[in-house]
Amino acid sequence: MANTTDARQKIEETASTAIEQGKEAGHVAREATGTVVGDAFDQVGNVTAEIKDQARQLVDDTKSQLRDKADSQTSHLADALGTFGSELQALVSGQPDTAGTAGRYVEQAGNVVGDLARQIRERNFEGLVDDVQRFARRRPGVFLAAVAATGFVAGRLARSAKDDDGDDESATLSASTP
Repeated sequence: MANTTDARQKIEETASTAIEQGKEAGHVAREATGTVVGDAFDQVGNVTAEIKDQARQLVDDTKSQLRDKADSQTSHLADALGTFGSELQALVSGQPDTAGTAGRYVEQAGNVVGDLARQIRERNFEGLVDDVQRFARRRPGVFLAAVAATGFVAGRLARSAKDDDGDDESATLSASTP
């Protein structure tokens, strides 16, 4: 019996040692897993920060490029308007040879106005009314916009003429007053 008791004690001691070593191995494994997970989170944080930095840099670069492009286009527009203004001034000062594009536009406008005058002369008032009615039926939106623009221009011309008359009267009154 002593042999069985000794064997049983040795088995229990061995089992107890195995259990302790298993628990210890579990603790070590948990600590190692925690360390690996912590390292993984640190790496994810680093990668996320790097992605944010690169995205911010990309946005800044894109804004800079768009700003440069807009500045360039604005400069081209200013140059084109300056050239057109110079051409209009050349027309006003009686230099049609240097008028360039503005001269062509004014010439085209003159041709259109001349053609319109010829058509009005040929068709008389009734023909003109028929043409306007036909156009208004075909394209009512364009017709209304044209009427509004014509009203605006007529109003501005009337106001300008009134202002000019007021200036002439005040100049006449001041000249006649001793």
